[in-house]
Amino acid sequence: MKDYLIHKLIPDYNNIKDEKVRLAYGKLSSYVGMVCNVLLFIVKMMVAIATNSLSILSDAINNLTDFINNIVTMVAYHLSAKPADKEHPYGHGRLEYIIAFIIEGIMIVVTGELLISALKRIVSPDELHYHPLYIGILVVTVCVKLWMFYFNQSIGKKADHLAIQAVAVDSRNDAIMTSVTIFSLVFSHYFASIPIDSILSIIISCIILYSVFGMMKEVVDKLIGNPVSSSVQEEIKEEIRKNANILGVHDLLLHDYGPTKRMGSLHVEMPSSLSLEEAHAIIDQIEKQVYINHGIQLTIHIDPVNESKEVEQVKGQLKSILSSISSKLSFHDLHVHDDICQFDLTIPEDCSFTNEELYKRIANEMKPYHCDITFDHEYLSERIS
Repeated sequence: MKDYLIHKLIPDYNNIKDEKVRLAYGKLSSYVGMVCNVLLFIVKMMVAIATNSLSILSDAINNLTDFINNIVTMVAYHLSAKPADKEHPYGHGRLEYIIAFIIEGIMIVVTGELLISALKRIVSPDELHYHPLYIGILVVTVCVKLWMFYFNQSIGKKADHLAIQAVAVDSRNDAIMTSVTIFSLVFSHYFASIPIDSILSIIISCIILYSVFGMMKEVVDKLIGNPVSSSVQEEIKEEIRKNANILGVHDLLLHDYGPTKRMGSLHVEMPSSLSLEEAHAIIDQIEKQVYINHGIQLTIHIDPVNESKEVEQVKGQLKSILSSISSKLSFHDLHVHDDICQFDLTIPEDCSFTNEELYKRIANEMKPYHCDITFDHEYLSERIS
């Protein structure tokens, strides 16, 4: 069923870097969700009324909320696929993260209401009405939600789509929630004095809240601006280093404006003997290749490297000094002219030395050269000379 729907409704379904294809995946998820959730709401509401079960009623309302989410999501997908404009020059891709955040926020509210209702039911227990037919109907609804989990998880991973994956987790949580109501309904029929319905609802609600908060943190990190995974960064660097004219790669910065809109900058060291035209042609080709392979629009800055004997001698001396301080210290962008030694010093997070302490020690051992050092701490830098 999943593959049939994808092949039938999404042209060029493997091209997930295309905004139109991603929009089609989102719309497919929403259409399936709308049909399934409205049917589940009607069925569960009827069972809730018949059984007098508060947890089943909450479950039904949760499905209604999912149906409303699907409608809101459909509208948001269209907005996120809008091309860049004057007010939003980097496009609308981050709307996808906002959609996921809203869905997760609603999940927290609904789960919180279920938790409160369960706590109240412990204080004031109420009789549940049991019938095997109701159990059978609820089992079918669990199967529907598990299929929705599988469906959304599959297409969400295929399209690298956080919003669809959030819907998948919600479907799985719904299946767990309904399974609990089935168990509690059967248990309460035989052990009416024990408020198992409320107790299990509290436990499951806490598990769901923990899961949702984790997902919300991931989305917030995306919105605030967390770094692209180290594996992707290393892959890009290794790819660039393969060029024989690239002597070094550093200061890679990547910015996420949505899953299909990533931009960044990078510094590369190249022989100063290359002409400006030659260096530009090499860099232009690298930028195009990175975009083809990773979908990242990269702007590359060239650091010319003088490979004279004096520079090589200073480089060896500097390596020796840094290794005596810490094996994790490294440098790049070294320039030597007259009596000035200029370079960038990369400092790890766990370094116990201050910039001033490092400068004083390096400067003393690098005499008669005067050191002009830019200290790189992750994305921040400070210059001391």
